[in-house]
Amino acid sequence: MSNLRSIEVNIETNSAWVQSGAILGEVYYAIWEKSKVHGFPAGVCPTVAVGGHFSGGGYGNMMRKFGLSVDHIVDAQIVDANGDLLDRKSMGEGLLQDCTEMSWIESVLWYASLNYRSSPKVLLDRKVVRSPNDTNSAKRKSDFVVNPVSREGLGDILKRVAGQLQFSMAFSPHGGEMSEIPASSSPFPHRAGNLYKIEYVGNWNEAGEKAERAVMTQLRRMYSFMAPLVSKNPRRAYLNYRDLDIGKMSHGKGYRSYEEGKVYGMKYFHGNFDRLVKVKTEVDPANFFRDEQSIPTLPMKL
Repeated sequence: MSNLRSIEVNIETNSAWVQSGAILGEVYYAIWEKSKVHGFPAGVCPTVAVGGHFSGGGYGNMMRKFGLSVDHIVDAQIVDANGDLLDRKSMGEGLLQDCTEMSWIESVLWYASLNYRSSPKVLLDRKVVRSPNDTNSAKRKSDFVVNPVSREGLGDILKRVAGQLQFSMAFSPHGGEMSEIPASSSPFPHRAGNLYKIEYVGNWNEAGEKAERAVMTQLRRMYSFMAPLVSKNPRRAYLNYRDLDIGKMSHGKGYRSYEEGKVYGMKYFHGNFDRLVKVKTEVDPANFFRDEQSIPTLPMKL
């Protein structure tokens, strides 16, 4: 599929046609080359991550408000609705002293653990050297928050994540343009009413069940702790962080069970799930294209 990498970006319609063999870096480069975006594009949301082992004056000051030491991370992309760095007076010099101002495409390089001063063309190189921080094994889980979490609740979250070197959490706010798009306009349903998305991040390099179990235990305990603070009935999840913990098909049933698919399907797609099932049944009635969490087909009529 790697040869099917054509990308067409239409700035006027804010749309792009991306073939299945293209990598994400090529997509970002195509957007940048077409628009020559210097700041952050409109609608880009800030992301805040907590966990790991970081220190810093501004971040440390903020963490002290929750009774934590400076050895805790708050790693963030901070932009306002116009794509500018947030006002220094509103943010406070203590926090901004740890910030580096850069263009949108530079932030893409930085987020990929590349030198953000490099040429954006490095994003086109499929053989680019991986960061030494990359890990061999990883697990992701997700949540969506629909009601504000109290200050005390946030403090409890930070204290539980503090000092964990193989586990962190990333918070991505919603709202703005995200909320203006109807939930039924695309399979992704988590729009108006969602305050932010949470990504639970677990990485490890060591081989063997012991290393895996240690990280997975941390993730699952934190996920259980968060249950009262996040969306319910169903507890929603983000499709790109595939999580077999929330449900999967049984091999013995040939990946054809609608009831099994509904368990995870409603969490990923909410009200769009049954529409996707109807499309799947129409275009792939034999359910040839399938995996542990694929869209199921409707039961065949005998």
